[in-house]
Amino acid sequence: FHCAGVIADGILQRLAWEQFEEVLRAKARGAWLLHRHTAALELDLFVVHSSMLSLTGSAGQANYTAANAFLDALVDYRTSRGLPATGLNWGPWAGEGMAVESGERGAAGWRSRGISYLPPELAMGALNEVLDGRAEHAAVFIADWSKRLGHTSDRPFYEELSGSDVDHATAVPTPAPRAVPAESVPIGAGPDALLSTLCRHAQEILGFDEGIDSRRPLNELGLDSLMAVKLSNAIKDSLGTSVPIARLIRGPSLEELAGELASSVATAPPVAPSSEPSPVAAPVPAPDPTPSSELASGDRVEGGGWLVLPRVNAAARARLFCFPFSGGSAATYRNWVESLDPAIELVCIEPPGRATRVDESPIRRMEEFVGTLLPHLEPLLDKPYAFFGYCLGAMTLYETVKRLGESDRSRLCHVFVSGARAPHRAADIGPFEEQLLARLVQEDDFDPLRPFHDQPDHVFGEILRHFNIGATDEFLAEEDLRDVLLPAVRADFEMAHRNRPTRCEPWDVPITCFVAVDDPYVSRADATAWSEYTANEFSVCFRRGTHFLIDEDREFLARAIGAKLGASAAAAGQGSPSPRRGAPRGVS
Repeated sequence: FHCAGVIADGILQRLAWEQFEEVLRAKARGAWLLHRHTAALELDLFVVHSSMLSLTGSAGQANYTAANAFLDALVDYRTSRGLPATGLNWGPWAGEGMAVESGERGAAGWRSRGISYLPPELAMGALNEVLDGRAEHAAVFIADWSKRLGHTSDRPFYEELSGSDVDHATAVPTPAPRAVPAESVPIGAGPDALLSTLCRHAQEILGFDEGIDSRRPLNELGLDSLMAVKLSNAIKDSLGTSVPIARLIRGPSLEELAGELASSVATAPPVAPSSEPSPVAAPVPAPDPTPSSELASGDRVEGGGWLVLPRVNAAARARLFCFPFSGGSAATYRNWVESLDPAIELVCIEPPGRATRVDESPIRRMEEFVGTLLPHLEPLLDKPYAFFGYCLGAMTLYETVKRLGESDRSRLCHVFVSGARAPHRAADIGPFEEQLLARLVQEDDFDPLRPFHDQPDHVFGEILRHFNIGATDEFLAEEDLRDVLLPAVRADFEMAHRNRPTRCEPWDVPITCFVAVDDPYVSRADATAWSEYTANEFSVCFRRGTHFLIDEDREFLARAIGAKLGASAAAAGQGSPSPRRGAPRGVS
């Protein structure tokens, strides 16, 4: 039995040969050695554990896909020579399988593609059946074909595999149910029928197994910019009308969208009817002058849109302010409220030019950013608080702390940073910059005399790819999405380029730095240099991941920061949030 396997994911253009070699060594070399050294033995079984990805492919896992394809070929090679061989192309396993290392985010990704985790007892039963039947190849995974067909361009192959009567309906329980046709949205359809269709599309794209709350803003439910593109396309295909991507990124609720679409669908051609019953949907309430995002979730937006409080808590003992990365928004942090102690009030910074403020002009100067933010921030600094900044957010955090008055800074009890070099190292030239320059000089449109934010779109896209963030290619491939988000990203790059951080006296505030071990931009030395900015405790936590740790390890970050903030508030003699969860292992 050959069971070895490792994962070292990355976009194909960004994969180093070492990452290919690491994955191939366990799968291809390991299996080949097992074959060579047992070829003369009279074996009853020779079993290799492959993956369904060698049959379906997987963006971002070219090395893993290739390694498993080698195992599939090895089975054929052995059987052609009269040697026993069986290959199983497994779907993701529950329990202790490699797939669970990516946590709930990984599970949601599989679900959105129609694949569920295999319970170990079910998988072992399948293994016994395959071995009893002496099959050469068997693929074992759990698929919801109604979802799976929506995530593949090879639809004819899958239709033949799954049959022609695939059920495309997905149940969407919502309050006060009433049956409404979903696929057939005739001319003059009301908001109820539209809401049913919108719920179904959103549920599939967001990866929800159960019902979806149609009253909550989509960005609170986890809709990111790429999902917004998919949802916009799905709405256009089924309703014959478009919803601008910028509108979805602002975070309306599904009920709001249904109300807005009612008039446009009234003049659109009808969609071909379906023979299946629809999901059910609740009636849409009469319009209310207060945005549903505030009514449904308790959100409060303050300071002209600069501050978003996902869960208002007047009795909170401490506050956590989160500064976003380049092009990022408050949506990045909304779900942190589920992992933080209820006694910590979360405040997300929402700069102009993105998400709910996508129609506003982005800021290009650090002085303007801090000068505009501070007056809105100061009224909320009346109790113990902490700042967290990711990548560019760590720079805006640093400049903000420098500008705080002594009375406001007295209640600052912790600073958290991640994905960022210490300020005095931000402009250093290292391997990251050298490799990037070597890559850019091969581009005909690259102008070495112009800063990054002034480069043509194609060149600027190559710069973004160099950070090795998984969704970059998908983002750059969507013209509508580029038009909406690139101006804010360029503005943030310009702000970072023009900013010249000056040294300040070390703060009497603990600093914790989170570092991804495979971050191409931030080295260990870059991260530990943050210790020079505190006269108090400094700690660093190394985590498995790449530059986009804020997405890859979000639950850990929220829990670790919450635990540290509670301890810092207690050390300051201000009382501490009740320790609902302890600090995760790995914080040093």
